[in-house]
Amino acid sequence: MGSRMVAAAMMKLEVEKKGIAAVDEDDTSAAYPVARVLTSTVSAMAEPNIGGGARVLVEVLRRFGGIAPRALLGAEFLAGNDPAVQIEIAVAPFDLLDGADQPTCPSRLWTSPFTSGLPTDMANAVLRGLTAEPRIALPPGVLRVDRAGFDVMNSSEPIFTQAATVLGIAISAKLPGNDLEPALRDAIETW
Repeated sequence: MGSRMVAAAMMKLEVEKKGIAAVDEDDTSAAYPVARVLTSTVSAMAEPNIGGGARVLVEVLRRFGGIAPRALLGAEFLAGNDPAVQIEIAVAPFDLLDGADQPTCPSRLWTSPFTSGLPTDMANAVLRGLTAEPRIALPPGVLRVDRAGFDVMNSSEPIFTQAATVLGIAISAKLPGNDLEPALRDAIETW
């Protein structure tokens, strides 16, 4: 397991009957080997000089009686000169059910750790979450998803799509130095 880097002020936000999100700066134990990279290009939606870069890690947890879908995602945004945003999603070399022997990373919202990595199905869901959400407003640059954690029993494509939306909104708010809470609360309330 890798070393863990934690931001000075991790934020937890709960919206009753919807879910919980934890936002942190980074966790290097959520890094994983990469087999390939999914890419997409979207239009930049914010001013080019809005910020140089940011790293954000989000964990989301929903509650449906005895079911608790959860996901962990982290990304780095680096400002660039192109008129678009290049999205790069690192895909792990193993599938969801092949994660038993993989390293783990801690959960901020649950008692069990995650398996570090982003299997193909979940990576496709992350790409959908980052490209279909109009509240994600990034300046020109590269958004690189390179941290992830999943739970064989409690992770699914829909929860990774929601985690990706929260991740993109958090980075969109963090780059210009805005308060993350209102934007994240609004996103969670739509679940």
